Amino acid sequence: AGMALPTGKPKKTAPKSSCPLKSLNWSKIPDAKIDSTVWKDVDDGEIHQAMNFGEFDQLFSAYQKPTESAAAASEEKKKKEKPKELSVLDGTRAQNCTIFLNHFAKLKMSLADIKKAVLGLDEDTLDRNTLSQMLKFVPVADEISMMKTNEAELALFAKADRFLWEMNTVEHYQERVSCLHFKVVWAERVEELGPTVAAMIAATKELRDSNAFRKVLQIVLAFGNYMNRGARAGAYGFKMSSLNKVVDTKSSGANRRKTLLHYTVEFVDRENEKGGKRKIGDLEAELKDVPAAARVSLPELEKDLGTLRKGLGEIKKEL
Repeated sequence: AGMALPTGKPKKTAPKSSCPLKSLNWSKIPDAKIDSTVWKDVDDGEIHQAMNFGEFDQLFSAYQKPTESAAAASEEKKKKEKPKELSVLDGTRAQNCTIFLNHFAKLKMSLADIKKAVLGLDEDTLDRNTLSQMLKFVPVADEISMMKTNEAELALFAKADRFLWEMNTVEHYQERVSCLHFKVVWAERVEELGPTVAAMIAATKELRDSNAFRKVLQIVLAFGNYMNRGARAGAYGFKMSSLNKVVDTKSSGANRRKTLLHYTVEFVDRENEKGGKRKIGDLEAELKDVPAAARVSLPELEKDLGTLRKGLGEIKKEL
């Protein structure tokens, strides 16, 4: 059998620059999807042929080195000039990171102090807001690669670049910060969710142990079996969610606004007035925690608990 022909587009190459250049932070479309976009017939090679690479490299160099004329300037002028900082970061990212680092400056923390706090998982120094910001400024491979080409001029790195460079030397930096952030959030979320979960548990126990509620279920079961025919008849029980149908079952009499729920309440009141063994009891007193639990959004609670479980799973995986 012959060899299989390669599939997909050939690897695209661009002319090599004479120096490291600033990056253009775009979102690259996967090669496999190009044919269904406007880019299908676009050939950037034609533009490369028309480019003045020397001019382009000088304009967009990651680090603007002095020109020959500047190098020949007087020694006195050189002393007055502050050396230009080197930055390979996107302008907005660099600015935001620099603003964030002012937080550590106010705490008089050096980069070494920050690294020590991360390595020591120091949640007294690294609070929730700080950790959230740190997760926004995790070093990425492209940035570090460009920094490495200028490692000899490390002293000229801009503040944001130097921060990312140093944090990149921390083993499992992103994982450490993520785990510590989750730990802080965990304590807060557990404290917030505690009363909600407690209300649900208390209400569940009340419903389980309430004789009055059991008698109400008995009444609804009797009504349902009396009303139903065919496959729905002869039930020994029903799902609790079916109780919602009681309010949807409306009277066909003169008062069409009356529902089976209204009738059930009336029936309970009559039985309580009669007394005897069919007396229902004080439903409200036996289910005092149910109203608070009824205000809880179960989907939201399940979502919050799911987030906590997922976070725990990620930490276990990392450990």
